[in-house]
Amino acid sequence: MTWMIRCPMTRRFFQLGFVCTAMAWVWLAGGCVKGGVEAVPTMDDAASRWRPMPRSMRIYPSTQFVRENDVPLLEVRIELRDEMGDSIKSSGSVRCELFASSGRGDGTLGRRLYGWDVELRDLADQRAFYDPIIRGYLFRLKLDNIAPAQQATTLRVTLTPTEGARLTDEVEIVGGESAG
Repeated sequence: MTWMIRCPMTRRFFQLGFVCTAMAWVWLAGGCVKGGVEAVPTMDDAASRWRPMPRSMRIYPSTQFVRENDVPLLEVRIELRDEMGDSIKSSGSVRCELFASSGRGDGTLGRRLYGWDVELRDLADQRAFYDPIIRGYLFRLKLDNIAPAQQATTLRVTLTPTEGARLTDEVEIVGGESAG
C-alpha cells in the first residue's frame, strides 16, 4: 500500500475522496439535526395565511364641503385597512350617500339628499382616486346646491370589494362650508 501513497496522482485521489466523504457526512448530519423532512402544510396553516384584503374602513375627519369655481363639492376621504391595521388599496364599488340629520340624536338618518357611485375597478380608477399622501382615497363629489353644506348631515360610505366582505362607515358632517 505504501507504493500507492507515494504516487502523486493516487495521493490526490485519496485526498479528494476523503474531503468528499467528510463533506457528505457533514451534509447528512446537518440535515438530520434540522429534521431533514419538510413539513407539509395542514388545512389550518392554509386557512391562517395572510391575504391582502380590506378588513375595515374609516372616513377621515377632514371630509368636508368645499366650493371650487363656485361649484359646491363634498370632499370625501376614506382609508381602507387590512387585518393588521395597515392602509391598503382595493378594487370594487364605493357608494357614498348623504342624508339630512334626523334631529333626534338617536343615530337614525333623515331623508337621503344625494347618492354617488364610484368604481375602483382598474388602474385608471386607482390613479384618479387614490392619494398616496393620505394613503387613502379622495372623492370630490359634486352637489347641485350648497344647502346641504349649511345643515347637519350624515355621510355613509359603503365599499363592496370585488372579493371579501362589504365595509361601511358613517360620519356626521356639521353645517358650515369651507372655501376652496
